[in-house]
Amino acid sequence: PVPQVPALVATRKGGLAAVPHTHPGVVALVFKVVHDAQRGPISFVRVYSGALEEKAQVLGRTADGREVKERPHQILRVEADAYSKIGAARAGEVCAVVGFKHVRTGDTLTSARKGDPYSGAALRGIPTAQAVFSLQIEPENDRDRDKLEKTLDIMAREDPSLRWKVHEETDMVMISGMGELHLEVVRERLRRDFGVPVHARDAYVAYREGLASDAAVSYTFEAGAEEARLCAGVELALESRLAAGTGADDDLPGFALRSQDLGDGGAEEGVSNVEIVVEDEELFAKQLPSREGREALLQGIADAAQRGPALGYPLLGVRIAVKNAFQAEDLGLPGATTPGALQGAAAGAVRRAMEGGEGVLLEPVMRVSLSVPEDLVGAVLSDISHQRRGRVRNVENRGARVSVDAEVPLDTLLGYATAIRSQTRGEGAFSMEYVVHRPVDEASKVEVLRRHGRY
Repeated sequence: PVPQVPALVATRKGGLAAVPHTHPGVVALVFKVVHDAQRGPISFVRVYSGALEEKAQVLGRTADGREVKERPHQILRVEADAYSKIGAARAGEVCAVVGFKHVRTGDTLTSARKGDPYSGAALRGIPTAQAVFSLQIEPENDRDRDKLEKTLDIMAREDPSLRWKVHEETDMVMISGMGELHLEVVRERLRRDFGVPVHARDAYVAYREGLASDAAVSYTFEAGAEEARLCAGVELALESRLAAGTGADDDLPGFALRSQDLGDGGAEEGVSNVEIVVEDEELFAKQLPSREGREALLQGIADAAQRGPALGYPLLGVRIAVKNAFQAEDLGLPGATTPGALQGAAAGAVRRAMEGGEGVLLEPVMRVSLSVPEDLVGAVLSDISHQRRGRVRNVENRGARVSVDAEVPLDTLLGYATAIRSQTRGEGAFSMEYVVHRPVDEASKVEVLRRHGRY
């Protein structure tokens, strides 16, 4: 059936617009991607306006804001597990597409024709859970390393909540997801569906670092000697945004990783949750006439925000404002001010502010929903409150079973699937989702630092 409600999109210019289903240009959502052994990636698409046609170029808008050109090779009607060629899909229809190379689950397709007002626009997409748990893995057979990386690319196209990268120091593959169970499923799929069994190594909780209070810093970068001397300076103001967090309790400070909001690329890494601003754009341009120099300084801040001073985790919930930038002559020092010097000054200023300020370690807190037998709920509540530092939010009787909602630090939930089965004689069930990052209490912080060899 033809949709009666217009699709709401974010345009290239940043505004919102309603696309009527009668609009001739294509606007469509990729709501699922699956890998087929014979056909390769198959994208399932809902068309909101226009017609998606075979061999006709379309523009894909990815979740991180990139625009990619795609061309569907085949457009198929799906009936149970059978596919049949239809050549085109029109407004209100759902189809499967073979041939897309770049788009992932949640991406938007629009017309590539010049003059189309909705070309490059983005639909709201599909909310993606944040990756708060990481695991280092390696293939059982060293010859499967390339195959493992290619397979993870395929799986990440299917599942936007799965992320992976190669660890800089260990050169091991690190996968990140919604939790322990999610990554167990990923490992099983690697073995069963793709024939790449892997060994699991160290598990990591996605801690972040923040500031408990505001800080201001002035930093001068100096390097080299005589003719090769480099020099630059910067003044920054760092503002803590923890009090503006979005947790369930207003009395508890916290800050939530950004979700993929309409027109927003989301929060792949911690730096996307740090706001970097220039206090006075006109003054900044006078102090640093070179665009390359200004960009280098801001990049230095962004790079430093990726590694906090306590444990090297990205910063979260911090606003960093550039107040002043200084070249060598402004400081009355000999030497040249290069983009590299400005980048070094910015990075050094962020590190000094975080080390001199009242830094806090932030841990991911999960909303846990449980269904347990009524006669065993006491043990479950006691375990959450006393052993796992959790806060029980609601308890509701539902016949012979009890529904429990709680907020629990992810660090204490490692192995919880086994624990809940043991506590409820196999009759309990639970699910969890990310809520917010909150400061770790002092006793728990000491334990985390000890595990990281920093205490």
